[in-house]
Amino acid sequence: MKIIINYINFVLFSKKVFLLPERKEILIFDQTGSHNFFKYIKKYNYSILKTRYEELNIPIFLKTFFQFKFDYQSYLKNYISCVNPKLILTYMDNNPRFYKLKKENSNFKTIFVQYGIRSSFNDIFALKSKLKKKDNKVDKMFLANKTICKKYSSFIDGQTIPIGYFRNNMVEISKKKKKKEILYISVFRNYKKSQQIYKNVTYGDFFSNDPFFFKWLDNYCLQNNLKINILARSWNNKNFLIEKKYFEQFFSSPNVIFEDNNPYKYLDNYEYVITNDSTLGIENLARGGKTGFVSNAPNKFPLTTRKFGFTESLKKNGPFWTRENNTIQFKKVLDYLIKSKRKSWNKYIDKVVVRDKDNKIFRECLNKILGK
Repeated sequence: MKIIINYINFVLFSKKVFLLPERKEILIFDQTGSHNFFKYIKKYNYSILKTRYEELNIPIFLKTFFQFKFDYQSYLKNYISCVNPKLILTYMDNNPRFYKLKKENSNFKTIFVQYGIRSSFNDIFALKSKLKKKDNKVDKMFLANKTICKKYSSFIDGQTIPIGYFRNNMVEISKKKKKKEILYISVFRNYKKSQQIYKNVTYGDFFSNDPFFFKWLDNYCLQNNLKINILARSWNNKNFLIEKKYFEQFFSSPNVIFEDNNPYKYLDNYEYVITNDSTLGIENLARGGKTGFVSNAPNKFPLTTRKFGFTESLKKNGPFWTRENNTIQFKKVLDYLIKSKRKSWNKYIDKVVVRDKDNKIFRECLNKILGK
């Protein structure tokens, strides 16, 4: 019923386009993150297929309608046939619609790149048991590490390639001297505490241990004469002010930073990075930085599945991470973060992330498929 309602809303309320889509070599599936591809595909002709019901192509809709098909997947199939691309790309690795594009059409290649941390926390691994490998095919899947490759291979047919995180690979690592200060990467979400995540687990549960850790961290910084900087998660001024006020409850004098679409310059600017479970924290490891992970949310499913090292089957506590809400573990993580040499971290890092500088593997694959 929900699928039908979404399709009706799509037909009634989306922006209408009255010209057939042009033929292109590359079709980008979903606008989200599409700008990350532009650097690599500018020598090809391409277009973007908006997949969030925001735009309806009337000729494609009518063709689908007169085929007596009233579902979005059939609409997508007809749209793609009209564009006739050699390659379909997406940044939305966790969109099951993308996996099904090749089921009835093998004239094009498909590629996705991993956008962020994947888990069962409102994410693709929660659906894994419902996705049948025989129905899902993607030619190339560019993923964060070998473990994630195995996970995707269990429900999608296709080649998996570990390259780390695509956007992170694009950005040159600064060689400037880092500030010996704390940078906390926020995972703040401005949701109601009562909003349900899974069965009896809410966003209130997700954040319930934050005050305990933040007050401890503030005291640790004061005792060790460390300045605390907080890289906000909010992307607009209204939410940023709410987020800033939230952190000011717990820290004596935090420097809350509004992220300006280049978070990597902040990672490269600070010696000591901390987060709960942000993808940026893992990306910092790939950049040669040090990140302490305090994944102290309650150990309830699916919250546990997003915690650092869970997917890779690392122990719950390690030199620079903990999955407990425990001050002894907090101190171990922070002390190691500040006192250890980065070289001692290397044996763990390849398990969680790699780095393919400037996405060389992706570029080679692109040129091979398109013959240029």
